[in-house]
Amino acid sequence: MTRIALLCVAAVCARAQEFEAASIRPPSETPTRCIGGPGTQDTGRLACENFPVAWLVMMAYNIRPFQFSAPDWTVRARFNVQATLPPDSAAEQFRAMLRHLLAARFKLAVHFEKKELEGYDMVLVKKSENLKPSTEGARVPAEPSWLRPVTGPPVRVRAQFNGVNQSMARLAAFASDRLNRPVADATGLSGGFDFVLRYSDGPPGPSVTTDDDPGLSVENALREQLGLGLVKKKVQAEILVIDHIEKTPVDN
Repeated sequence: MTRIALLCVAAVCARAQEFEAASIRPPSETPTRCIGGPGTQDTGRLACENFPVAWLVMMAYNIRPFQFSAPDWTVRARFNVQATLPPDSAAEQFRAMLRHLLAARFKLAVHFEKKELEGYDMVLVKKSENLKPSTEGARVPAEPSWLRPVTGPPVRVRAQFNGVNQSMARLAAFASDRLNRPVADATGLSGGFDFVLRYSDGPPGPSVTTDDDPGLSVENALREQLGLGLVKKKVQAEILVIDHIEKTPVDN
């Protein structure tokens, strides 16, 4: 292949790693949300509002909070992000586009480090009538390219996770976010399930419920209500470390 042809291929590849159009603006006074992208109903558009820059980085590298080491301000700094991409883009192509955008606008530089963490395998302990094959159909909906962290309330309250046609991998990801530890699906269960998980959520301290019952921890709720246990294990995790990131993105 000639040098000119190689340069042309490189140019095409570079364009393939970029959004067709993208803007990053100050946040609006709206609830935090992010929609669109591969695995969603709007595959050709990304629309994030009032979204923490830390979550944008986690989305770009497809990691969970326990895999992330960054300055505290990255969770507080929020932006509105709008981007368009080819509707047939694969999840990894989408993530490459977002990584390119963050590097270009925030001068983001990162590296990965290995670290041993305490994690869990989520296993089937007993059959539970509360964990039912979904009535929504046998096929589990496609997962979006990244699931935002499930953030807890500022005070301890009773909470509820209403699962409809949810995979066990999705439930493991939920448990991982609540425990801030890696949780792997080892149930051997496939397909989608319907369930209701009632648990106690929030930081340690007094409950704000109307009675003295603080509710079950996520670990105990999984076991007692859904028949799923969490078995401790040591996990070698890849931790993403931010080396540099600007607080203000460059102009669109």
